[in-house]
Amino acid sequence: MATKPLNDKSELKAFYTSPEESQIFTHTLPSATASTASTEKKTAYLHELKGAVGKLQGEINEFLTDKMEQDKAAEKEGTGNTRSVDENKAEETYGEEDVEGEEEGLGPFKDPTKP
Repeated sequence: MATKPLNDKSELKAFYTSPEESQIFTHTLPSATASTASTEKKTAYLHELKGAVGKLQGEINEFLTDKMEQDKAAEKEGTGNTRSVDENKAEETYGEEDVEGEEEGLGPFKDPTKP
C-alpha cells in the first residue's frame, strides 16, 4: 500500500526579531508521511528532520555570533547601544545560578511580601 504525503511541502522555520532587524531562517523538509506509513519511512523522516534542526541551529548560532561581534565592535567605537550593568552581568552569568541575589532559605525565589 502506497502512502500519501500529508502535504506537498514542509518547512522548518525560526524567526529572529530585534528593534534593529528581523531574520527568518528556513529549511525545506521532505513531505511528512501519513500515519499509515511504514516505520522505516517514519524513521527516515525523523532522521532528516533532526538533521535539518541541527543545520538550522548552526545557522542561527552563526548569525547570533556575528550580531554579538557587531555589537561589541559598535560598543568599542562608541556607536553601539549602551547597556546597563544588569544587562552585562546577565550576559556574563547566563546559565549560571545567581547566588548573590538569593535570600536565605528561598533559593532563587524571592518573598513576594518583601519589597
